[in-house]
Amino acid sequence: MAANVAARSEVVVRVAGMTCGGCAQRIQTALEKTGGVDNAEVSYPEGLARITGADLEPAALAAQINALGYQASVASLTTDDSTSELPAVPSETGL
Repeated sequence: MAANVAARSEVVVRVAGMTCGGCAQRIQTALEKTGGVDNAEVSYPEGLARITGADLEPAALAAQINALGYQASVASLTTDDSTSELPAVPSETGL
């Protein structure tokens, strides 16, 4: 069962496979079009995506990045009242 977060939250996703700032922009644009996402910031140098919003489903966000051809795993989830490290979400490509 997927973790569904109803409170305002921030999800941090590790992203591998980006080769330039254009890759980061592509991911950011896709995430910003996702329901519940208020803001998405993707950093190519850090290899991280930080997504804020409500009703975020961390595994679905990672899967969306994987569908773009990158390898994503959820690094952490911060809600209004807590922070938790989440287990890595394996990519669909098996990498």
